[in-house]
Amino acid sequence: MEQRETHLARLEAGIDRLVEALHAARQERDAARDKVEALRASARQELARLHTTVEQQERELTALRSQRQLIGERLHALQGRLNAVLAEEHSTGATPTGNGDHGGAAALPLEELTLR
Repeated sequence: MEQRETHLARLEAGIDRLVEALHAARQERDAARDKVEALRASARQELARLHTTVEQQERELTALRSQRQLIGERLHALQGRLNAVLAEEHSTGATPTGNGDHGGAAALPLEELTLR
């Protein structure tokens, strides 16, 4: 009988240890779930922030492209006007007046004055 009680006591002790281990495993699992959920929430926030940043950069890039196009059009118009003035001066044989209107640029050949 004593051996049977010892055996039962050992079984109960083993069951208690298993229950404690199960409880500890559940706590670890719950902690891991909480950590994973926190990581997911953080990742969602970071993704939203990156999405906002990309949209902002796309808007800035679009604005810069528009500015580049406008500046290119203005430069092209200026080039046309400059070429027309230089061609007119070249064909009439006009000489620089020396009053600073032409600066030193009038002494350069026509090819060097045109914009490329």
